[in-house]
Amino acid sequence: MNPALTDFDASVSSAVLGAIGALGLLAACTAARADPQYGERYTVWQAQLTTALTAQSDADSLVALALLRRSVTEPRYFTDATALDALNAAAAAAPENRAVAALRLQACLAAQGCDATEPAAHVQRIDPGNGIADFASLRSATQSGDATQIDAALASLANALAFNIYFNANTVAATDALSRTRLAAEPNQRRSGKAVEWLVAVTDGYSLYGTAAVEDIAKACRDPAATDARRANCLRTFATLQGSDAMVLQSVGANQTLRHAAPTIAAAAAARETRRRLDWYGESLAGAMKPWNFRQIPAALLAARRVHAREEDAQRALLAHLKVSAEPPADWKPLTEPVAGRD
Repeated sequence: MNPALTDFDASVSSAVLGAIGALGLLAACTAARADPQYGERYTVWQAQLTTALTAQSDADSLVALALLRRSVTEPRYFTDATALDALNAAAAAAPENRAVAALRLQACLAAQGCDATEPAAHVQRIDPGNGIADFASLRSATQSGDATQIDAALASLANALAFNIYFNANTVAATDALSRTRLAAEPNQRRSGKAVEWLVAVTDGYSLYGTAAVEDIAKACRDPAATDARRANCLRTFATLQGSDAMVLQSVGANQTLRHAAPTIAAAAAARETRRRLDWYGESLAGAMKPWNFRQIPAALLAARRVHAREEDAQRALLAHLKVSAEPPADWKPLTEPVAGRD
């Protein structure tokens, strides 16, 4: 792990990451136990899907291709040129699609050497008020080291109406594109001709790409030379992040607030509740998944994502489907909580 990112990495709670990735992990582990050759089968299946999707030109298939090509060793970053090319083509095929534009910008910001100017302008044009467009300005300012430019970018972020990456929309679109290919079946053909859990596993976790850009905010906000005005803009930005449509960004907003806000102010209290709520989802889902129901859960989650624009709302709908309360008990607290004022 990069030591410079340790403080930021802790901003994404383990329970939230568990809620995002648990379905794919459980499916993979179960299949691996059932079939010792699963890993090899999965690799072949993934390669076949990549070939099939490369031949497609619709935006959904290109999004699916990009997500298939994501980095396994460092999931926050796009390290594959094919993925970026696919998203550029997807944006050209569906220029008014906000979800595609958001993913393209995320990918560019998470890829070394990618110029995010045009992808950011695209988001700004078709999705005004979505603060992710300003991530590119902050990235440029951070790279220049110009404090005035950094403060200007943070001021723009603080005025954003929302920070949406359209996680549900993109995962549903990619999953549907995969299911339309004749190869979109479980690698272990003896167990199932078509298993939704593998499709969910392929697309889950991509919201981590959003954190690659938010690292710049965390770095600027923990700068010892930060002015009071910058700190105020940071807290406003973190508050808006807590309303994001992606749980990872909500978690970052809550945890960064707890690190930088005085523990007695209302912002800290709201952040504690956000963190508590999100962590409860992860713990509850982990407890609800059993060997006899895990194949039903991904399909239920996918159905919830079709209905709800926000990942958190889909998560709550999934818990309701499992007959698990989406509200934590009054005395329940996360295992860990960031310390206010800690950098």
